[in-house]
Amino acid sequence: MDIVNAFGIEKIHKKNLTENESMQIIAMVVSKVVRPLPASSPETWFDGTSMSRSMNINLESQRI
Repeated sequence: MDIVNAFGIEKIHKKNLTENESMQIIAMVVSKVVRPLPASSPETWFDGTSMSRSMNINLESQRI
């Protein structure tokens, strides 16, 4: 999350998105960088990471 803070991404998101929407986007971007999966399955990657325990978000494709 240091990179998110370093680039001010969270501040940019706060202007246009809710906190939950911002966290969903950040988690999906990280998932694409770390383990590129189809856009329909980010929850598969996310559920197996420590981010899933520290971020209270739901990445089910039907909710995004």
